Amino acid sequence: MLEIFYLDGSEAKKAHVKDILRLKNKRIWIDITDPHKDDISLLHKILKLHPLTEEDLLKENERIKVEEFPEYLFCVFNGVSYAGSRLAWSTIKFLANKNCIVTAHKKELANFESLKKEKERLSVLLGKGPDFVLHSLLDAEVEEYMPILQKIDDEIEHVDEIIASKHMKDVMKTILKLKREIIELKKVLINQREKISTLSKIDFKFISNDAKPYFRDVYDESILISDLVENQREMISSSVESYMSAINVMQNDVMKFMTTVATVALPLTVISSIYGTNFKILPGSGHDLGFWIMICAMLIIVFSMATFFRRKGWF
Repeated sequence: MLEIFYLDGSEAKKAHVKDILRLKNKRIWIDITDPHKDDISLLHKILKLHPLTEEDLLKENERIKVEEFPEYLFCVFNGVSYAGSRLAWSTIKFLANKNCIVTAHKKELANFESLKKEKERLSVLLGKGPDFVLHSLLDAEVEEYMPILQKIDDEIEHVDEIIASKHMKDVMKTILKLKREIIELKKVLINQREKISTLSKIDFKFISNDAKPYFRDVYDESILISDLVENQREMISSSVESYMSAINVMQNDVMKFMTTVATVALPLTVISSIYGTNFKILPGSGHDLGFWIMICAMLIIVFSMATFFRRKGWF
């Protein structure tokens, strides 16, 4: 689906696809959701696209990059959101020149839909230039990383609480999920931060000097997000260590309990084994209370050993 918004005087308006050629010299934003070859053919009416750019626009997953062509600047960045309990990545392509900004993505994006509805803000951005529309959309997508990181932060805290409470059923599964998400985020953010820095530091034909400070602000935010991800990587590593330590402590407690039980049972087993032999004469075997005397002796031994172990702090 292709949507066109253009600046008419100082007001942003939506245009029909058939009017695209008439709008060639106006400030326009073309947003393409799930691009197809027909959409690329329409773009050819106002832009001289390089064959490689055409190919990149149609690819669903493309690496992060910033490329300058004689007629336009082409950028690819990644957006992120949660789809259920999993991270959902979206590849967003930006193509900007002096009068036009083109965006392409597989699915509808909330920040893009929001800008389309805010006609006043869109009018101001188009009035400043396509590079400001690029900045606004990129900045909004970079900010989407913050709630994702906050959610991961909360989950790590919850994991630590579970480990501390020793109710650790399925906690390793959660730790591995969080670790995988953090690794995914880190791999994307390292690349993305580097490419955003090029927009703020390198002189591009279609990025004005007025827009550069805004891209530097996005770059600063991407550094902050990268630092947070690195902190979370260390936190989840610490959680893994805490988990392994807690497991070891629990295993030691179990072994200590089992050893205590076995130690207490040993003299009882000896006594019952002796009196279970087939000798005709055994001390006390002929006594009316012999059985109960044996039971009392066993109980005294159990109580004595338990008291001794408790005083030693063994359980």
